[in-house]
Amino acid sequence: MNFLAYGDQGLVVEFEPKIDPDIHRLVMAWYRTIREASIPGIHTLIPAYHSLTIGFLPEAVRTAELIKRLEALEVNIDPASTGEMIHWRVPVCYDDENGQDLTHVAKMLQRSIEEVIELHTRGTYLVYLLGFLPGFPYMGILPEELNVSRHKVPRLQVPAGSVGLAQRQTGIYPCASPGGWQIIGRTPISLFDVAVQDFLFHPGDSVRFYSITAEEYDEWRNKLNGRPLNREELYD
Repeated sequence: MNFLAYGDQGLVVEFEPKIDPDIHRLVMAWYRTIREASIPGIHTLIPAYHSLTIGFLPEAVRTAELIKRLEALEVNIDPASTGEMIHWRVPVCYDDENGQDLTHVAKMLQRSIEEVIELHTRGTYLVYLLGFLPGFPYMGILPEELNVSRHKVPRLQVPAGSVGLAQRQTGIYPCASPGGWQIIGRTPISLFDVAVQDFLFHPGDSVRFYSITAEEYDEWRNKLNGRPLNREELYD
């Protein structure tokens, strides 16, 4: 573990640089410990794959002093202490209309469309971080059988709710935007929960996908149109 200065108002706690659930569990343990310590001056904590970025006010605490205070913390990495983690079960319509790259991905992987869907819905994926777009969850780790590259030329418009693959990651586009991930389906669920004014997923959560038909997709959209999301419908 290393402490790296990030300008005069930031500090990065860096762990072994690889995508690994155990390393991310350590990142989240530090995240919770620092948040609960209420160290004066700290205003931002951003967990990522193998690092935690800390934003602080230099007039309240200097970098050297902050490092000393962090080194003195007792960090509990017991997985049983991660009580904030939510297990989600998310519906996805996997077809050519909602998954523009589904057929292409199946050909690249030399598998049937049904096998691609089965592989994607088989796994439970850890939310490592939110980024790229507000609320975009980077999740993994995908099985090696679903390892595909991004598009060389990104699309100018990817619909909100699109579920994509990139290397051994999967993610959901929270809003319409350009993007280069391989799109294999689409969820009718909005990633921003209006009722609580917050994103649905957070780092440390886990997500499973299940397949729905185009008719079920429309039913979800009609049910959610202008209505608050019942989060418990998505709890696994």
